[in-house]
Amino acid sequence: MALIDRMRRSKHISGTVPSTWVKRDFLYSKSLGEVQLKEIVDDLLEAEQFIDALLFLESARKMEEIKTLEITAIDRGDFFLYDACRKARKADPDRGELAALARKAEKMGKFCFSMNAFELAGKTSEVERVKARFEQLVGNEQKAEDTLAGGAQQA
Repeated sequence: MALIDRMRRSKHISGTVPSTWVKRDFLYSKSLGEVQLKEIVDDLLEAEQFIDALLFLESARKMEEIKTLEITAIDRGDFFLYDACRKARKADPDRGELAALARKAEKMGKFCFSMNAFELAGKTSEVERVKARFEQLVGNEQKAEDTLAGGAQQA
């Protein structure tokens, strides 16, 4: 219990998450019980510190909870989190999940995550399509910036 109290007292200025050092102490603590683990993971998930939550779940070998976090990653279009969860579970990539993640990531403007997911799913044509879309958006943005900069110089 002293460990939980220490964690709660060590919150950053934002008041939502403990310092890195305290999280590390918890992660390697041998006295962390099930209730404490759940409290910590819930706090980290609430603060959207998904990778930190994954580290705690992985150290406790909570594979069902990691799978739930993996689904969260798909819903958020977060390839990095999905891949970390998959590796923690020692699971092979699921092409359907990857495609769903890639589509979600693309809709959210996370083009690199989308391309990574499509690539791991073996969908080369989709990687090229997303890459072209990204390049078009970046090109249009650059043209807009150039136009605005040119207009500012004329004024």
